[in-house]
Amino acid sequence: MKKMFLLPCLAGIFGFVGCEVNILEAPPPAPPPPPAEIIVDYEWIFDGAAYYLTLSVWEEDYQAARRTLRLPHDSYYGELVSYALGPGYAEAAAVADGLFELARRHRLGYRLLPFAVRFIQQVSPGADFEVALPFHYPMESLIDGGRNSGDQAALGAAVLENLGYATGIAIFWNTWGSSVHAALAVSDAEWAPHDYDDLGTGWTFLEPTACGDYRRIGSRPSWFYEFDAWVVWPLWEAVQSAPVPRKGGKAQAGAEVPSPGT
Repeated sequence: MKKMFLLPCLAGIFGFVGCEVNILEAPPPAPPPPPAEIIVDYEWIFDGAAYYLTLSVWEEDYQAARRTLRLPHDSYYGELVSYALGPGYAEAAAVADGLFELARRHRLGYRLLPFAVRFIQQVSPGADFEVALPFHYPMESLIDGGRNSGDQAALGAAVLENLGYATGIAIFWNTWGSSVHAALAVSDAEWAPHDYDDLGTGWTFLEPTACGDYRRIGSRPSWFYEFDAWVVWPLWEAVQSAPVPRKGGKAQAGAEVPSPGT
């Protein structure tokens, strides 16, 4: 009887030990933490009304943009096109989506272009009028704000091209051959070229910086008359294709229509 009693006990002991071995196995690795996001809230004024836009981007994309190679010289400002098409172009497309939705829901209609330009001007109110190196990519300007006209031109070109406008980056030179300002230009059936077209390029001038006031489409500041010329580099020439709005990227923009009376 004793033997018969001991056998199940021993079996129970060995079974219990076996359970202990399973419990002590290495646990599965913890899932990676979700990627960090940067949330940017924009507010700007257009025609007396306040508008709001929220942009979400991945922290890793922002840090990658900051580490991206900078072109070391300023002898050829057509290189600004490569900045406009660089890190942050997809996020600029998300901003363009938000601007388009705001304009549609608020019935701005044909005023979409000046509405978008006013956003570009006010997103970096402290940007300097002068051209300065190193340039920033649209990703950096969207999060930190552009520092100068070159940054603003690259950001503005990325946004406007994603809205479907034929967009170029314009550079102004003084009589000594030094570049003094970067601006934007559009060529579109709805926007006839302004009469200040010094070189017969067929482009309409857009001011990307606040520069003390907010210039209307085609309005050339009086102090520009001291500059010799402006030259435009179209974005689509860099990619050998006509400008087509491009969507995508990890960024998502949400637009909020201002309440009546605000």
